[in-house]
Amino acid sequence: FVAFGFSTGIADLFQDKSNMGKIDVDNKGRCLVYSIQLQKVSELARRGETKRQAGDFAGAISDFDLALQLDPHDVSALRSRGDAKRMLDDFAGAIEDLDAALKLEPRNAFALRSRGDAKRMVDDHMGAIHDLDLALQLEPRNPVALSSRGDAKRMLEDSMGAIADLDIALQMDPKNAFALSSRAASKRLMGDFLGAIADLDRALEMDPCDAFALRRRGEAKRLARDFAGAIQDLDLALVIEPANALALWRRGEAKRQGGDATGALGDLNLALQLEPINATALCSRSDTKLMLQDYMGAMEDLDAAVQLEPANAAALRSRGELKRLSGDFQGSIEDLDRALQLEPQNAVALSSRGDAKRMLDDCQGALVDLDLALELDPNNALDLARRGEVKREQGDFAGAIDDLDLALELEPRNVVALSSRGDAKRMLNDCVGALQDLDLALQIEPDNPFALCCRSEAQKMEESRWFVQKADSLGPLNCLMSQQLKWAIICGGPVGLTLALTLAESMERQGLDSEAATVEIYVSWIEKDENSKWQRKRGTSSVEMVTLQDPVLDSLSPELRSAFGHGASPRPGRSALVAGLEMKLLEKAQQPPFNTYIRIHDYAETDVQPVWLSSLCCDVIVSDSSLTRCAFPGAFVNPAAPHVDVEAQQLQLSAEGNESNLVEADFALGINLSFGASKQARFNAIFSMAQNIYQLSSDEASECGCLSIRITKEEYYELLDSTGRCPESADLGSPIRLFGEEDLHLITDEKASMLQLRLPWLRRRITEGFKLYGLQLEQMTSITVVQLRPAYTQCFYHVLGDASTDTSSAPKLLLLAGEAAISDHFWPCRGLNSGLKSAAAIVKMWLQCETLAEGAGKYNSFMDKLRKFEMQQRSAPRDQLPWGGALLRSMESPEAQSLDRMAREQEEANRQSFLENCKLWRDFLQQSEGWPHESVTDEDLEEQLYKTIGPKELELHLMVCSASTRPSSAVSSTSSRRSGSSTTGGPDRPWLTNAKCHWLEPVDPSSDEHWLR
Repeated sequence: FVAFGFSTGIADLFQDKSNMGKIDVDNKGRCLVYSIQLQKVSELARRGETKRQAGDFAGAISDFDLALQLDPHDVSALRSRGDAKRMLDDFAGAIEDLDAALKLEPRNAFALRSRGDAKRMVDDHMGAIHDLDLALQLEPRNPVALSSRGDAKRMLEDSMGAIADLDIALQMDPKNAFALSSRAASKRLMGDFLGAIADLDRALEMDPCDAFALRRRGEAKRLARDFAGAIQDLDLALVIEPANALALWRRGEAKRQGGDATGALGDLNLALQLEPINATALCSRSDTKLMLQDYMGAMEDLDAAVQLEPANAAALRSRGELKRLSGDFQGSIEDLDRALQLEPQNAVALSSRGDAKRMLDDCQGALVDLDLALELDPNNALDLARRGEVKREQGDFAGAIDDLDLALELEPRNVVALSSRGDAKRMLNDCVGALQDLDLALQIEPDNPFALCCRSEAQKMEESRWFVQKADSLGPLNCLMSQQLKWAIICGGPVGLTLALTLAESMERQGLDSEAATVEIYVSWIEKDENSKWQRKRGTSSVEMVTLQDPVLDSLSPELRSAFGHGASPRPGRSALVAGLEMKLLEKAQQPPFNTYIRIHDYAETDVQPVWLSSLCCDVIVSDSSLTRCAFPGAFVNPAAPHVDVEAQQLQLSAEGNESNLVEADFALGINLSFGASKQARFNAIFSMAQNIYQLSSDEASECGCLSIRITKEEYYELLDSTGRCPESADLGSPIRLFGEEDLHLITDEKASMLQLRLPWLRRRITEGFKLYGLQLEQMTSITVVQLRPAYTQCFYHVLGDASTDTSSAPKLLLLAGEAAISDHFWPCRGLNSGLKSAAAIVKMWLQCETLAEGAGKYNSFMDKLRKFEMQQRSAPRDQLPWGGALLRSMESPEAQSLDRMAREQEEANRQSFLENCKLWRDFLQQSEGWPHESVTDEDLEEQLYKTIGPKELELHLMVCSASTRPSSAVSSTSSRRSGSSTTGGPDRPWLTNAKCHWLEPVDPSSDEHWLR
């Protein structure tokens, strides 16, 4: 029996003599032992099948082994043992058993289905589909076969076919977790991440601890950029399977993409400890190291990945990109060539290779690659930007702009595309468009070197174009200067009146006909009295003071100088009330010989518009009113100039919504005074120069004046808030009245008022200023605050009318002077001396230049130099005061206490420092020509500072902190913080350096007698 293939158990059956009588043959002569064997095989097979279906695959295999020993050709046992082996991942053993079963019974659907699934598990997806196709021919509606075939199709990237199979399987068995998971993977491959997540949600409802489904859902969420959700799922998957390298890699990727490079590196390190030869994880760790700027480590990982898998296109692509970023463009191209041999249709590799070729000046090769990349991915903003950049470098600027427009529609904040398009527009002379693009690029990335460089070039081009256009506009003005006899002057103050009087003087000296030569004056603040004489309107006077520079007064005739003082030769360096000067000049304009040529008109400020100015019957218009500048926004300031356009117009533009663009203002508290001048005039100039907080301007003749106190922005707004004033209630540069005479008791009362409690620093600051200049609190008449900003123009002329288009009248020349041209008000009415210089320059221009165009050009050159000189002189006061807002709220605040403690500790050093500064300024001022007072000795200064004034520690500390550290610096910035002028007369006087006087070459253009050459 053994020889015939029966087991030893059957042989023993025959050796048992008790069975001898039982052995018989059937009617076909077969031994009954065969029947016994079949019964035994059937019993073992049934028991094995029961165990298999119960999940006891090892027990099932043992029973099937015994059954197959009895009957090696039992198809059922072979089929079931093969399936049990498949379930225990013994796919080779499973396939061997199932092959044997199918040899015996080729159309066994179960065996075909099980072998197909085993082949799928060993990545023989084509073999799997073949078996499953046969199985489904036999059982077309078998959900298991459909699920398995669908997954095999998925692995062959036939996502549509996979989903078709899996949809049918799930229709028949909606709770098929494997089918749900597989369909989710197919949807993920097709980019339907939300659909994938929905399928996996259903699968996990049936089995929340399915680590496989959790990993897949985590990956789908990562691809949907839900990095937090992805990490949450992968955390759960790793709780179930802590050593799963795939889950670690995916979680690492999710962390990297979510910005947690450090956490990503930890996960990827663990994944690679479990699977050191995982090329995908190496590529991912390389990307993470790049984020951490570990370029060497990133390259090492990519080298290892390529060494493990030389045909790994992703690793080659990443290494090529890294080489491109590191500047190894040739090495980059070599890697990307290999990657593209493996994946010829990879748009990312084509784009990177194209950019590497561009960097090697192979623009044609770059275009070929980028064209191919964009055929594959037409809406890729990076590729469009790169192709636009190549076209720009080839000189195809219009084509570049077309590509970059598309790129920026997709990614409006793409700095590379914005910068490149800006430069392409610049090359097509669209500098305005270029600057718009480049400004936006620099808002996003302020330090981008390419954008900075391109913007600088575009800025220069646009500025140059504007200046060329301004110069070209003078072409029609080729008429003789001597024929320009009709002048119109828009008067904002003393500058326009002085110019009118000087022109009238010149006309009178030349004996010009008063009908042919006229000076029309337009003044907004005048009205006629009962005698038909022009006078100042009631309520329009102010107490603004100015200190007049001697060299400026020397440029006027004796007759005109008398309007600036009590005689033909006013005292040098004296202060004067601006309103008084204006009235004296207005009176002179109505007296002979000036009134022979001067005609006076009143006008409303709203009249200052282009149409009105063009309608004036004159040859030349001069305006010292900033309203004229605002009537022509683009005429006097280059719109493309950085910052200058804002600074030049900001005096009037704050009401037009540009407040956010304005530079920081200066802030001052104005204490208006009466009842006599200071009793210590010889100290006033010295103390004013030695610090930058207090400034006294007074007019002894009118017995009034103003003490200006510099304050911080925080203090300014705290004052407005405490007094209920609105900063928008006054124009920029105009004082806001805080206290009238009836309200001053709130500050002067010894009993602390609510205001004193709220602003404890205010009375102290005012009191110290009064002590410094020998004033009494009873001399206060009112208190105002003002915020002031610098304002300059770049061009000082504008041509009204165009002879080529307007033949009805000849073009007119409009010139800016005084406040309209240069204004920088730290203290009120600062610009008068500069304005008088501009008036003198206009008269010289008229008398000495041959043509109107030549005169305008030379006047503009002079004013540009004067502007630069004034800007240098006025830089210091715009620095922030050193104590900021520390004195606000309460002197009990920690900031104020710290400041007060520091002042007490440094009191002696501060007093000595202020005394030394005063001595240096004393030496300088007394050496200057025209010092009007008796000498001040060291003892006088010490007596005044230590005994008479004795400023409080805190205010002394603030004065020392605000003072210029060197007298030379203080001199150069004097004009910026004096009420109206430099006490020393500007650059015409020696400048002090290290307490010694040195004559320097003048930089004030008005000091050059031959400035018109």
